Amino acid sequence: MHTISCAICIHAKAPDLGFLNDVRNSIGAVLGDKLRKLRLDDLQSHSVAKRAIESAGSSFVVIFAHGGSDYVRGGEYSDRLSGERRVVDKFLERKDLGVFRDKAVFCMSCQSTGFGADAINAGAVAFVGFDQIPFHRLDENDNVISSREFNKQAQGLIAGAVQFCLLNFVTGRLPLDQAVSLTRLWIDKTSVRFVRDKGNGVDRQDVAALLLRMKDGMCYAGPSDVRFVQRHG
Repeated sequence: MHTISCAICIHAKAPDLGFLNDVRNSIGAVLGDKLRKLRLDDLQSHSVAKRAIESAGSSFVVIFAHGGSDYVRGGEYSDRLSGERRVVDKFLERKDLGVFRDKAVFCMSCQSTGFGADAINAGAVAFVGFDQIPFHRLDENDNVISSREFNKQAQGLIAGAVQFCLLNFVTGRLPLDQAVSLTRLWIDKTSVRFVRDKGNGVDRQDVAALLLRMKDGMCYAGPSDVRFVQRHG
């Protein structure tokens, strides 16, 4: 059994990632000073966050960000000179995976499953990644075509699933691999209930379908029995 007793949450600043604020706060309510919360916005914050991960020793690293198969994207900030909104294209790349040595990682960014095996080879204890995390409908040109209510419902379901998984782990109820497996079952049952409730609107089947897509792409790499144990004093 591998035990972990502290955590870091890295949350990229972006307008469409704010729905995860409550998830971050719920982890903080459980862990208190055992959780370090860092926000990615300007360039300096990215350097600070990367150093914090690398120096944390054995810990649980939670990342909320956008990304691709070879990178985790950074946050957004306002340029001090021009006032323009800028995005840090890459916070972590494949060459940076050594920062995860001795850590269990929950990387909630699109296509992060591609990091799983390489993260383990780089010394990570365990890695939870995702294929896609869709919370709106897109047309063939990747333009958002779903309504605000549709997006809000999808975000709420996804946040609920992520919170369910993380709290089952950080409270010590389940090892990380079992927390992921139980979350998949939670998503199945929640999707059925959501579709059956006609009060959720005419698009409820499409909303539930997005949650199921997230479930299908949620992957765990690493051994069984990686546990979070809170040590007091």
